[in-house]
Amino acid sequence: MKQRFFHYHIRKTGGTSVNEAFFGLNIENPKSISESIRISTHKHVILNSNKYVGANTKEINKDDFFYGFTHAPYHRLNISSEVFQFCIFRNPMDRVISHYNMIRKHVIQNIQRGWVQKESKWLSNDFNSFLHKIPKEKLLAQLYCFSSKFDVEDAAENINKLDYFFNLEEFEIGLNELSSIIDMKLKSYKSHETNFPTNISNDSKKKLRKMLELEYRLMKILGLNYE
Repeated sequence: MKQRFFHYHIRKTGGTSVNEAFFGLNIENPKSISESIRISTHKHVILNSNKYVGANTKEINKDDFFYGFTHAPYHRLNISSEVFQFCIFRNPMDRVISHYNMIRKHVIQNIQRGWVQKESKWLSNDFNSFLHKIPKEKLLAQLYCFSSKFDVEDAAENINKLDYFFNLEEFEIGLNELSSIIDMKLKSYKSHETNFPTNISNDSKKKLRKMLELEYRLMKILGLNYE
């Protein structure tokens, strides 16, 4: 059984919650570890002799961790086959809208994060303007994470090499199944939920759905049919 773990953390898919479930194996307050990794320069912590590495591609590629995670895509990483690799997916439209709302929340509430200055430039008068400005690799983040060419078949092939994946909409079921597979009790934590809704017109939603066609095709191949 594999004893080390890596999470391909796609933004706005519940990834922080599952990261904290793994932190919770070694500490009672896992949210404090999320903050410690975020503000540190080396992006890692040691808990009970277990090394947790986040958002540090160079360090992750050294293959020296108990648990690793990053937003970096598959093609920039070199994860050993001896590491248990997994990912969480989400309804593509819901993920993009959540990303949009997250940026708005950070800007309006003046929450300081390293990415805010760059991503706030994607905001404008309305959601349609955002769709024109957000980079393709961020719009189609779930596809791009596993195919630098935005190729659906290529992404599906790489995803099927993972040890496990599940969808955010069935988070508790997925986490329980993951616990069973790795034989570790992972406790559920709810983190980084963006309760900052906005009104998006039906026309904008139709436009977004069309822009996400490739990603919906990928989800269908994976057996995550969101239609």
